Amino acid sequence: MLGVLTSVDAYLGQEESNVSADAGSGGLLTNMVFNAAVFHAAWVKNYGRGVLADKEQYTIAAAQKAGVNPAIFAAIMANESGWGTSHAVRYDNNPSGQMRGSHVMHFSSLEKGIDVTAETLHNLVVVRGLSTLPALQTAYAPIGADNDPTNMNSGWIENVISIAKMFMTNEDAKSLFDGKGGNANVSIMGEKMSYFDQAYAAAKAQLGKPYIFGANVSGANPPGFDCSGLTQWAMRKAGISLPRTAQQQYDATKRISKSEVKAGDLIFFQGTYAGPRITHVAIVLSGTQMINAAGKDVNIATYTSSYWQSHFAGFGRIK
Repeated sequence: MLGVLTSVDAYLGQEESNVSADAGSGGLLTNMVFNAAVFHAAWVKNYGRGVLADKEQYTIAAAQKAGVNPAIFAAIMANESGWGTSHAVRYDNNPSGQMRGSHVMHFSSLEKGIDVTAETLHNLVVVRGLSTLPALQTAYAPIGADNDPTNMNSGWIENVISIAKMFMTNEDAKSLFDGKGGNANVSIMGEKMSYFDQAYAAAKAQLGKPYIFGANVSGANPPGFDCSGLTQWAMRKAGISLPRTAQQQYDATKRISKSEVKAGDLIFFQGTYAGPRITHVAIVLSGTQMINAAGKDVNIATYTSSYWQSHFAGFGRIK
């Protein structure tokens, strides 16, 4: 259960190493693999007896808007609400155990309760970077919390995984829970730049390496990266020369529209910290995902999340 409703800490993506918690080698919880038929079958079978029976599509939309995998989103609500049968969800429209201190929070409707769940998970998973279940548990269902006297939170991760697997294909579940934070199942945009495969292979091999502001990336195997250091280094492995900073890389590339973007193009952001106009850069993988150095490490992130979109500055094609 959630101890305190968390406010937005809008700083993920800073080209500084002060983003809290574990960014999670690509973000298990932000991997948006989704099979509608499998999800629907699990929803009807398990949620059908509770008050959330007709909220399947609303929940999917809320999860996707929040940038959190729908199966994991649904599993957290199922775990916290007893598949939509708990007192909190039936009388307080609270499907996800949201509390202030020792008091269950009350919402005006089930839709509002789902919306607040989405806002909370977005803030924790996407904005704060708690994008693995162990990292999320530290804020959402901490072991030893004062409002958990019977220590139910000790089995929270196992329960959520077990339920989430009901909403996924076996292949997706294996990729999400047995791979490196879900990176094994990243969807690559169909049309790619000619150099993409080499650059992505180089960047992907660095997943999990620590974020180091101003890192020296001149060597063959740097100990860590900042955002522009990763893009420069990966592109160099593909035979392409880029300048060192995000602003310089923005200035050196051609602006392109969203409809023109291919895997391997660069995506730029502004205002993620006080400094030059362009403060962050990443390599585009798909219509939603990018590989970057941000927060704690090199990871794969969802650039269509509300945080990244609020700082979006444009796409760039290497000339």
